[in-house]
Amino acid sequence: MSMFTLAEAQSAVLVSIFKPLLTAITIGGWAWVVSNLDKDAAYFYLKRRMFNTVQMGCGMGGFALLLFVPAFLIGYPLMLATMMGGVVAYIMYRNPQVPPDKVIKPTLEGLKEFLAERDHATAQKQASLAFLAKDGQRLDVPASGDPAAAAHKQFETIMDFALPRGADRIDVTLSSEKATMTVQIDGVRYEQPEIDPQSAMGLMEYVKKHAGLDVSDLRKRQLGKTQIDAGEQGKHTIGVQTVGSTREAQMIVRIDPDKRFTAAFNDLGLLDSQKNALAPALEEPHGIVIAACPLHHGMTTTLYSLLQRHDAYTESVMTLEDEIAFEIEGAEQTLIEPGSDSKWTNTQLTRMLRQDPTVVMLSRVGDASTAQLLADAATDGPRVYVGLPMADTFTALRAWIKAVGDAKTASESLRAVIAQRLVRKLCIACRAPFSPDPDALRKMNLPADRIQQLYKESGQVVIKDKPQTCPTCMGMGFRGRLAVFEVMALDDQGRKLIAAGQLDPLRAYLRKRKTLWLQEAALSRVVEGVTSISEVQRGLSKEK
Repeated sequence: MSMFTLAEAQSAVLVSIFKPLLTAITIGGWAWVVSNLDKDAAYFYLKRRMFNTVQMGCGMGGFALLLFVPAFLIGYPLMLATMMGGVVAYIMYRNPQVPPDKVIKPTLEGLKEFLAERDHATAQKQASLAFLAKDGQRLDVPASGDPAAAAHKQFETIMDFALPRGADRIDVTLSSEKATMTVQIDGVRYEQPEIDPQSAMGLMEYVKKHAGLDVSDLRKRQLGKTQIDAGEQGKHTIGVQTVGSTREAQMIVRIDPDKRFTAAFNDLGLLDSQKNALAPALEEPHGIVIAACPLHHGMTTTLYSLLQRHDAYTESVMTLEDEIAFEIEGAEQTLIEPGSDSKWTNTQLTRMLRQDPTVVMLSRVGDASTAQLLADAATDGPRVYVGLPMADTFTALRAWIKAVGDAKTASESLRAVIAQRLVRKLCIACRAPFSPDPDALRKMNLPADRIQQLYKESGQVVIKDKPQTCPTCMGMGFRGRLAVFEVMALDDQGRKLIAAGQLDPLRAYLRKRKTLWLQEAALSRVVEGVTSISEVQRGLSKEK
């Protein structure tokens, strides 16, 4: 007797778990189907309210049958039939009202196709961005059932942060233990929430595929481009670079790279006095102009802006570059392949010089022999623009003299040295005015009696007496960057001092000609309200 009672109890437990579980799954599935039918009715402007009432009635009626019919094996099929009756009724009403290719077949397979199509349409509607085909048409965004859906969502999330803030670069680094992401905005990197390595790998493969890169190759350095449509944030070109090793893989996404490396000469940020001092040197057809700055401070942009002062169709313009960031129409641009030695570079440079070019640009000086070759050729040959990764004009000048090996030879062809740094511009919408400390102004050689107000970053605006995040800079306090310059424009007297090795007298001579040093030029932008003291200190720091 006791054994029979125990068996009954076990059976009752099994039934009590099975019934509510099956019922919950059925009602959940029905609710999901009905919610999609509601969206469908709204999309085709059908009688949405009426059919929602019908569906709710069928749902409640079916559930009531389940509760009041004693036998579950009878009540459950009745509930299912009642609920599905409302669904079938909607489909029968709907099909004659829609285009033939949108008809739902009243079968389980037809319902699956309908739901898949609804998922696809929902994904397209909810997507904040989509990749573009070569003809400019939007490519479909992967729906929820697609393995690439998670990767697309991850890409959307990072771009939704980057685009409104004017970011120019995204870095994704993947190792076996972890994955990190950073977004670079106006030269400052912002760490993003970590993602697991598997998700990071999916993201890299998804972006590489759209950029036309080899997804299976994780080691080789690859470069590609694609385009995206980010809705209100506009259309953007995306440059993708990937490289890997045995320990990690890295993907760099550059946003609108062509725009980042191009600026008209007058828009670089040179002060009027600096442009006037530089004009005679740039108007000469021969000689060398050096552009100097630490890495990531705008050297490429300055070199390109100098090149674009020349018409590549009427003049012979040739370049030798580590990376061709921007294609100049009419110019012959040669890439220095990674791993190439100075001998290869000099061979290419000699080939160019034999063609009697009007303008030559070299992104870097490989060794002393390259510098000597340029110094000899530029005296009465082409105009030469060359980049040096140095902190200021005098450091660059000393490096140039050392590379050439002779001060007199180095001075003969040298026309100007331009040094620069990039600083962030204050957001005009939210910058905060303050009265500076007179002692602090005097320490910076600024006239304390004439400067009553300066500005600093804020990131907030006041709306109806309440501080809120600035919608222009998204709380960053800065928007965009500006280059500040130190210009060493050389005349005959300046070159004589260099040839004689008299650099201290040269400094005094330039000062007499009212040359502004880098910090002075930067502080003039602080006085104008364009940037802040703290940003100048950050941008000009030796660590940078």
